[in-house]
Amino acid sequence: MEVRYDPTLAEEVVLLACRAREEAGDDSLTDLYHARTRRLYDLPPEEREEVFRRFHVEFFREQGLGRDFEAFLGEHTDLCDRIGTVHVTRAIESEEANLMRAPAGQVGSPSVRIRILPERFADTHTLRRLLLHELVHLADMLDPAFGYETKIAAANPAEETFL
Repeated sequence: MEVRYDPTLAEEVVLLACRAREEAGDDSLTDLYHARTRRLYDLPPEEREEVFRRFHVEFFREQGLGRDFEAFLGEHTDLCDRIGTVHVTRAIESEEANLMRAPAGQVGSPSVRIRILPERFADTHTLRRLLLHELVHLADMLDPAFGYETKIAAANPAEETFL
């Protein structure tokens, strides 16, 4: 199973972690962040956004900000062994998990999208409780005996791959 973090979520989690550490009197993470991003502003504007997107995901991973999330997923191998990729995206209001259809012509394990509020990454207890709740739903969706309906109308074309 592969975990992919949305760059927007990664950026917000990084900035929240910087702020939390600053409030605790530790500016080292913020200093490191600015030292590493300062050089990115020298890039041509048309390249800058994509480079920043990649940077935020790399910095998020480097700082271990998704470690608890991934460790908790790893505790549920019975479920995770049936999932190909987990796409972790930023929730605006409500958090949820969805299965995703494989693109036409592809076979393999289904992918999952988990929408999560960025501040959850700073609270391990709440993060674990939320993920357990969502993993129970995913287990039901993957269980043929549960009879999960896979023919759900998408709200827009971008959601057509979600079950």
